[in-house]
Amino acid sequence: MRHTWLLAGALTLAGLMVGPPAAASAVDGGTAATAVSPALSAAFTTGDEAARGGALRELLRIGSTEAVRLVVSRAPEQTPALRRAIEEGLGKLGERAVPALILERRLASGPPVRRFAATQLEAMEKSMPGEAIQAKSPAVLGEILRAYGLAKEMDALGVVLSFANADREVTREAARQALYDYGSNATGKLREAYATFHNRPAPDDWPPDRISRELFAAFDRDRRREMYVLHEEGLAHLAAVQTSATPDNTRLAKAVDAFDRILARTPDFERRREMVPAYVLFAKSIEEAEAERAMLLYQKAKQLDPASPRAPQIDSALLSLEARALRKRGVTDEDALRRAIALDPANTMAHAELQQIADRRGERASKLAHFGWAGAAICAGLALLLGLVVALRRRFA
Repeated sequence: MRHTWLLAGALTLAGLMVGPPAAASAVDGGTAATAVSPALSAAFTTGDEAARGGALRELLRIGSTEAVRLVVSRAPEQTPALRRAIEEGLGKLGERAVPALILERRLASGPPVRRFAATQLEAMEKSMPGEAIQAKSPAVLGEILRAYGLAKEMDALGVVLSFANADREVTREAARQALYDYGSNATGKLREAYATFHNRPAPDDWPPDRISRELFAAFDRDRRREMYVLHEEGLAHLAAVQTSATPDNTRLAKAVDAFDRILARTPDFERRREMVPAYVLFAKSIEEAEAERAMLLYQKAKQLDPASPRAPQIDSALLSLEARALRKRGVTDEDALRRAIALDPANTMAHAELQQIADRRGERASKLAHFGWAGAAICAGLALLLGLVVALRRRFA
């Protein structure tokens, strides 16, 4: 009992008692928020059942690959009650538990742990590589790919290789690191992929890491080439709009669509600043009909190039759109509109909104004046009537 209280106290002092869920960490190590402390590890591995139960809850809360591996590595030796708690906890973690289970299924020192991990993967329907990669989170998918590489799971090698040219950087880099982790085990598949992509075999004297580097560089060049084709397509639509005497929203929409497709795949595309005019012009063209979408487009343009020469125009447009939205809810913000005009004197919306506010103010003043004159006339009439009554009373008195 004394040992239990000491361990529980250590957990409390270390800030390791149960709290909000933590984010998953990388396969090869956790962040400060997801790392397993020595106190927590000791509580789970050497404590009595009560201490192990508390530590288990905290490890499952952390949910990192490191934490889950510790849980799985000790699962077979636990009491039936704790083992059931482990199985339930892994089920609740879902895809976040898969990288650790893949690693323990292959790398655990004892057969009982390997069997336990395999059983859990089967229960989750994540035993096969094609099942395991069906992850909703790109970060978790990356961890799964890394786990396959560290475990050198040959059945998963083809799947891992297929992600080496993925659009998402986090997935692509995880797959490539996993292929490096496979080492010489991946040589055959890498040579096949190189030959398929280049229509010629890789030189016989190239080691696996050289084949990997050359293949990945070719993937990147090809992907960039596709991005540049889309970029030129978008710029062509933009140029046609800018040289046309009449507005062409269809071409603007096509330009924005092409640029959106690039940014979805390559957010850091090096020529993204050239996209700004398309987003600004398209946003301006839909300000009246789709104000919320226009604001999103302006914000995207600003993110693409915060130092753009169009930045004052963008900020001005956002201020005027926000002021108009407030006005529709019964709130006027003349200061925002004046700032919008100071940023962009050609902002017609801001001028129109200010004029509308001034007109309404004039209408109210006119109505008040009208009521004032009417009141004065009524008062004068009453005074005249009162004077007449007084005069009549004096006459007949």
